[in-house]
Amino acid sequence: MKKFIYGIYKKFKQSGYLRIPYKDLDHFNCEIPADKNFVDIVSVSFNNEQVVYHQQRLLKKYFKDPFVHTIIDNSSRSEKSQLIKDICKENNIGYIRLPDNFASGSDSHGLALNWTYKNFIIPRAAKYFGLIDHDIYPVSNATALDKLKDQPFFGLKQTRDRIWYLWAGFCFFKRDYLQNKKIDFMPCNINGVYLDTGGANWESLYKNVNPGNLLFPQQTYGKLREGEIAQSDMVEYIGDWVHSFNGSYWMEVQAKENELNVFLNKY
Repeated sequence: MKKFIYGIYKKFKQSGYLRIPYKDLDHFNCEIPADKNFVDIVSVSFNNEQVVYHQQRLLKKYFKDPFVHTIIDNSSRSEKSQLIKDICKENNIGYIRLPDNFASGSDSHGLALNWTYKNFIIPRAAKYFGLIDHDIYPVSNATALDKLKDQPFFGLKQTRDRIWYLWAGFCFFKRDYLQNKKIDFMPCNINGVYLDTGGANWESLYKNVNPGNLLFPQQTYGKLREGEIAQSDMVEYIGDWVHSFNGSYWMEVQAKENELNVFLNKY
C-alpha cells in the first residue's frame, strides 16, 4: 500500500513539475531558430562547471552538423549553478535553471529530461535533437546527421535481458519519429528488469525496431589515471566521443578534475 501511495505521489509531483514553462525560470539564449534544419543538443548539468566548459568547447570544435547547444541546469548547489551560468554567458550558449525537483540520482536526471522534452524540445521543433550527459565530449570530427539519414535514432545501445534501448546520456533522434508517441526518460522496471534513463521508451520507440538493421557507435574503455574503478579512473570511448564518467560525483571518489583537464586539453 505504501508503494502504491508513493507511486501516486510521484506522478502528482511530476505532473506539476512538468507544467513549469522555461520562460518562468532563469534562462537566456533560448531563442527559437527560424530554420529548423539543425540538431538541438541538450545537456543536463549537475554541480560541475568544468565538464560544461570542456563540453561546449569541444562541441564547437568537432561537431560538424548545424547545431544549437543548451545547458539545462539541474544542480543542487547554487554556487555551482552560478559558475555554470557564467560559462554559458561567456560562450554564448543557451541556459535554463531548473527548479529543484523532488527526485534524486537517475530519477532526478530522468525528470529533468522529461521536462526538457516537453517544455523545450517540442516547442522548438528542430528536425533533429540530441541528449548528451554533461561529461560527454566529441574528440574528433563528429556528426549525427550522417547516421540519421538512414535510421530514426542513433546512440549508445543498452541491453538488459531481452530489452534494448538508447541510454538517455547519448542519443540523437529524428523529431518526426517521436511524433504522437508516449515519451518518458525516467528509469523504470519492465518485467522485473531495471532500465536506466531512456529505458521507459522501450515500448514506444524501440520494441518494434530490429537493432540488427541499425548502426551504433563502437564502445571501448581507456585509462584516465591509475586504478580500476570506471567512475573514478577510466574513460569510455563512444565512437567519436569520450565519456569521462561520474561528472556529478554521484559516486564519491577522489577528485579527478586535474587529470581530466590534462586529458581533454589534448583535444
